Amino acid sequence: MRNGEAVAVFADKDFLKPYVDQSNGELMFVGDDVQLGGGVGLGFRDSDDELREKFNTAIKAMKADGTLNAALEKHFGAETPKF
Repeated sequence: MRNGEAVAVFADKDFLKPYVDQSNGELMFVGDDVQLGGGVGLGFRDSDDELREKFNTAIKAMKADGTLNAALEKHFGAETPKF
């Protein structure tokens, strides 16, 4: 984020909190917390369009065929939110 390659990060808040706390206001948390099991994060540089699109395509396919929900339930339990 600081070098301009990303404008936002979605990651485990406990991991990011020390960086945000030490950023003198340069970094901040926005939006509501999202519970995803033990915490999940994935980020791409602004210049990684091809890789980002591959991930987006795979995630859309997993949502469509139900494999994403199956994986969530397997790893985080039956009560985890589903897509």
